[in-house]
Amino acid sequence: MVAFINLTRRGYKFEDFALSFGTYESLPNIDKYLNISSSIYFVDLILMQLFNLLALRTRHPSLFQHSIIKNKKYILVIPFVLLVNFIINYIPQIQNAMRTEQIPVEYIS
Repeated sequence: MVAFINLTRRGYKFEDFALSFGTYESLPNIDKYLNISSSIYFVDLILMQLFNLLALRTRHPSLFQHSIIKNKKYILVIPFVLLVNFIINYIPQIQNAMRTEQIPVEYIS
């Protein structure tokens, strides 16, 4: 959803992509904006999985009742995932290889 919001803010309509089957390549700067949209989608998935990890780590106690320090794996996994996310989206050589772009500030929150 946020990826389509990004494209509509750039001036593209949903109709340009719906049932187009790859004929949208004639649109100007579409590759860059699709890379930005896929990067936004990737970061959204990572954040949802991290919150899912925090919410489902115990069966009964809530996030506030069960300390994160008791499980040492979480202390290592969460910074590692955020570091990999940063590497994929912000290092230029990897951006070119994976066709990602930097995420605009308006989507970081």
